[in-house]
Order: sequence, then C-alpha cells, then structure tokens
Amino acid sequence: MYLIGLLVIAQYGNAQVYTDTLTAKEAEIFQKRMDRQLRKANKKVRFQVLPSIYYTPETRLAFGAVGIVSFKFDAQDSILMPSKITPSFIYTQNKQMLSNINYDLHVNRKWWVYGDVGYFDYPYFFSGVGNTHDGQYYEWYDATYPKLSLNVYRKVISDSISIGLKYAFQKSDITPEPNGILEDSFTNGKYGSTQSSLGVGMRYDSRSHIWSSVSGWYADFSYMVAAEAFGATYTDQFVALDIRKYITLSTKKDVLALQLFGELHTGYVPFNLMSLLGGSEQMRGYRKGIYRDRAMLVYQAEYRSRLIFKYFALAAFGSVGGIGNGLSDVNKNYRYTAGAGIRYTPLPKERLFLRLDYAWGENTEGFYISVGEAF
Repeated sequence: MYLIGLLVIAQYGNAQVYTDTLTAKEAEIFQKRMDRQLRKANKKVRFQVLPSIYYTPETRLAFGAVGIVSFKFDAQDSILMPSKITPSFIYTQNKQMLSNINYDLHVNRKWWVYGDVGYFDYPYFFSGVGNTHDGQYYEWYDATYPKLSLNVYRKVISDSISIGLKYAFQKSDITPEPNGILEDSFTNGKYGSTQSSLGVGMRYDSRSHIWSSVSGWYADFSYMVAAEAFGATYTDQFVALDIRKYITLSTKKDVLALQLFGELHTGYVPFNLMSLLGGSEQMRGYRKGIYRDRAMLVYQAEYRSRLIFKYFALAAFGSVGGIGNGLSDVNKNYRYTAGAGIRYTPLPKERLFLRLDYAWGENTEGFYISVGEAF
C-alpha cells in the first residue's frame, strides 16, 4: 500500500508539470482521473476471521468463527466512522446453531444503517409465563427461524442525537416438548408465529468509548407496532427504553456504570417474543427467559476498576429487576442479583474487554464468558 501511494504521488507530481501544457478542459479531465486514482489507492477494505468462544448458562460452551469486514464509504473522510459487516457462525453445547450477519454502515456523516440478518436453529427452554412459577423447573422446545432487523437513522441537531425508522421480522417454527407445560397450555405462539414490526427510534450517545465507556450518556428509545397488515400473525405495540450513565470516579479512570432498561408489550404477543428476564446483559445469574411476560424493568449498577498491569481490570455489580403482565405487576415482583468479574483487554486504548463474570440471586447462579461489557 505504501508503495502504491508513493507511485501515485510521484505520478501526480509529474502530472502537475505536464498539465501546464494542456488546455483547461484537458487539465480538468486529467485532474479528475488522477483524483479517482488517489481515492482508489487510499481506499482500505480490511477483512479478518477470528475464533469465537463464550459461555452462558443458556448455551453452555459456544464456539465458532466471526468475520470482520471494515471499510469506509468515503476513504478521504478522516472523520467518517468506519463501516463494518460481521458474519458469524456459532454452535453450542446445547446443540444450538446461530448463523448471522451483523451490519453497521456509516453511509456518510449524517446517515447510518445497522441491523442483522440470520438463521437460527435454537433449542431453548420454557418454564412458564409470568413471575410466580417455579424457576427451578424448565423444559426444552425446538425453534428454527430466519431473522431480520433493519434500522435507518439520521443524525440531527448534533452528532450525538439520531432518529430513524426500524423494521423487525422473524418467522419461527416451534416444536414443544410432548405433553409438556408449553404444549398443554393456551400460550400464544406455542407452534410458531411471524413477527413483522415497523416503528421509530431515537438515540443519544455521548460515550467516551463504544466498548467500555468511562464517561458520558447513552439513551435509546424504540416504539414498534406489529400488525397483520404488515404480515404479522398477532397485534402488538412495543416500547423499549435503555438509559446508561458512566461516571469517572478518579483520575485513573475507575468507573461507575448505571443502567435503566425497560420493555413493555401491550398486545397478545407470542411467548418467545415476550420480555425475557436474565441473561449475560441484564440480571446476570438468571437464565434468560426463565421468567417472561409482557413488561420488564431492570436497574443495574457496576463498578469497573482502572486497568491493572495495563491489560486487566476488576468489576463488581448488582441488579434489581422484575417482570409481569404490566408495569404495576412488575413493581410487585422485584428480584435481585449480584456478582463480580475479571476483565482482560489486548487493546487498552480501544477498551475492548474479554469479560468473565459470576453472579448469583434468589436460588440461582450463573457463570459468563463473553466479549464486551454487559452495558
């Protein structure tokens, strides 16, 4: 690449002398051709294939590969964020297969398109709908489904604020456990359903780092409507809110991270598309989906230490969350989790961490290995 750049610069320098003998029109054509050659020489498309491995109670050990394609739509714009396309294939000890392509495209300084498209063969567990059943019991069901999400956003007022349109599609085929509580219930979507939702969103982002911020705010709001007119097999209005605050506690960048996360469905939503309590990001310690319903609220706090020996950090966290048929039901049924973890980063400046967490709650516990902070 450096050799190509030197050759182009040398050629461009010679061209400047030569253009003195050309007409104005010929010089303009020649200049445009040289500009195209410079853009082509400076254009960088990077491709990497990396192994992927993580562990959660829902999947057990998961392994596979992730590809990363990064590029810029305008290679000459040093301020424009790089665009990324990330295909991945994951297989888990629970015989779950995830094939997915994530895309994050910064078309220019104003327009941003992101989402994912994939196909999943995903045996999963069901323990019941609501918050009063025995969280120790669960049964498995088989689910296969294609999935698509598309978000088209535009920055407004400032680079920190963006608004846009959102679309989500998922067509699931479900096989419940014979004579299990799912098959014997009147649960909506127990044999499958089609999600087709259209909506709007707004985002405010002033974080200092995308992967692990030490200061700033992040707020994301979504309002989605599923309707038969869009191709869905049910009707629903869905609101989601994710607010985070990052506070620097010292000059050496100890951090207090805070989060409020909420979801509310108002329609007759299928059980697999309900709000799911637990997982590697909210309410660590609970299996994701052991409690599920139409509404959920989660409050989280996490202390993250400064880097130790340049590459390591420590964390301690706690969460309070509830789930129910409505927000009033949620407020009557809060649960808690607490835990601690270790972080490792090979990229201290980018603050991209490998996360190892252990968490426990009411008659539950969980161990997690993943890339990136929980929030």
